[in-house]
Amino acid sequence: MPYLTLSAALLAAALAQSEPVVPFVEADAPARAVHLVAEPASYDLPFSDGSTAIVADSRCSPLVPRGIEVGLRWDVKHKEVEALRVDITDLRDGFDEGRFLTSGERPAAEKAIGFDQAQPGIAYYWRLLAKTAEGWTVAASGRFDAPICSVDESEGGE
Repeated sequence: MPYLTLSAALLAAALAQSEPVVPFVEADAPARAVHLVAEPASYDLPFSDGSTAIVADSRCSPLVPRGIEVGLRWDVKHKEVEALRVDITDLRDGFDEGRFLTSGERPAAEKAIGFDQAQPGIAYYWRLLAKTAEGWTVAASGRFDAPICSVDESEGGE
């Protein structure tokens, strides 16, 4: 019985800390066709427009064997932002080539989402797009590495 109590406690803690998971879909022609008013010269280095902060947290799931949890969080200080969008790719030139996953348009008030499609050991590039009256711009971009999770890690190492 103590094992069930511990599992319930772990589940409650994990649910309290997790971001809502958004179904990311492959960018189709209209998504790729979004005209960007501004974007960084390269996605190889982290970028921010100076008014946006982003954080990616990837870790092994404490509940799902070999499961990967990725939380993407941001703080956008622009008052004129109408909507946001998150794009993710595992290719260095994925954004330029139109080979990325997208969350689609999200509410401007949203501050975090979860990404549940990460594969073990893969490096991902992600960008946060902000829509204003002038159009879409890259507010920030970054990179995260998906961990390689053993069964032991998700079971508490025992």
